[in-house]
Parts: sequence; C-alpha cells; structure tokens
Amino acid sequence: MFCFTRACLASKVTGGNSRNQAGRFRKKFKVFHVIPGTPVAPVEKLKEQRRRFGQDRYSRQPEYRPGRNVRMDPNTYTLYATTKGVMTIRTSRIHPSYKWLDVEPDIQKVARSRAMRQALEERGQASMLVASNPNYKVELDNFEEPRWRERVMQPIKATERFQDPNLFIRGQLQVLDPKRRYSYE
Repeated sequence: MFCFTRACLASKVTGGNSRNQAGRFRKKFKVFHVIPGTPVAPVEKLKEQRRRFGQDRYSRQPEYRPGRNVRMDPNTYTLYATTKGVMTIRTSRIHPSYKWLDVEPDIQKVARSRAMRQALEERGQASMLVASNPNYKVELDNFEEPRWRERVMQPIKATERFQDPNLFIRGQLQVLDPKRRYSYE
C-alpha cells in the first residue's frame, strides 16, 4: 500500500521576509505607464518609482522628479500628470542622472512641430543643431550662455529667491512660491 502525505513546504506566495520560503517574491517592475512623447490624460499615472538604495538621503531620491504639470505622490514616488498634454523627459545639464518628467499642455504645437521637422528632413533641410539632439545640446548651451556654470554655482540671493510678501498682500502676486535653494538645470 502506498501512503500519500502532503509536503509541508513553505508557500511560494509568501512575502520576502518569511523565514523558510520556497520561492522568492515576484519582483514588480516599476515601469513607465506612458510612452514618452505621447499624449496623456489628466490625473494619469506616468511612472511608478521606488526609492533607490544610496548611502545618504539625497542619493536615495527616486530617478525621475516632477517637472512642469506633473505631481509626485510623496509616499510612493509615483508621478501623475496634472493636465492633458504630451509627456517628455528633461535631463539636467549639470548632472545627467537628474531627470524630470514634463507634460507640455499644447498637444497641437508638439504634433505640428514634429510634422514640420519630418517634412523638412525628407527634403534634407532639417538642421541637427537643435536642443533635442543630445550630441549638440552641450555646444548649444555654451553658445547661448557661455557662463551658465558660474551662474548656477552662485547661490541665489534671498531677495531673488523669496518674493515680497507685501506684493502678495496687495494682490499683485497670486501665490508666494519661493525658488529652490539649489538649481539642477
């Protein structure tokens, strides 16, 4: 006679911190929910992120920061669009690993400029000397503003960083929004 007994193994469904688990937890990839350069709806989830493992709190920040018309959930670091538009990725010229997600609200402007550029490329008249070309971006930055590194290294004066609260009280300013202490262009 054969005797069948149930194997007493740990479940594969358990989380990562169970003691004698048979299988690891499934790694959930934090992916883009929207392809960069395509239109998005308002309140649409753009990118799920997890905090990175670094030595200090600044290197533990997520990979993408919220840019124009994008907000970040402070707990999960998920980026959401606040308006309808086209999502793009902007890279810092100081530190290339510092990136923002932007949403350009004028969809027609983006579509027309792409169509125009494609038509010019077919005729061989499109210039490669544009900011969207990463090989030319550094040269263009130095051409437009030769001393931009010196400007960025200088801390912003308090009078430039903070608006005058008296103008806010008079109603000339809509909102008091101080600039960031450090600039990551």
